[in-house]
Amino acid sequence: MTATIKKSGNTAAVEIPLQILHQANLKEGTDVAIFLTNEGEITLRAIRKRTSIQELFAGYDGGLYQSDELDWGKPQGGEIW
Repeated sequence: MTATIKKSGNTAAVEIPLQILHQANLKEGTDVAIFLTNEGEITLRAIRKRTSIQELFAGYDGGLYQSDELDWGKPQGGEIW
């Protein structure tokens, strides 16, 4: 399929055929990220919003967070501790 870049206000727009939108499971109003490769190709990727805490932590392996605190020594000036 081909499309034409058209002027839309102060920007440009490309009409995406409905068949492609349906195959990509996209619809009007879907937010997309736009990427430009070194080869000059433009890629659109849907921004899928997480809707639950379960989705947010779906890839979490259960490892514990460990902070790396630094000891800067005793106050040297007018620091308030």
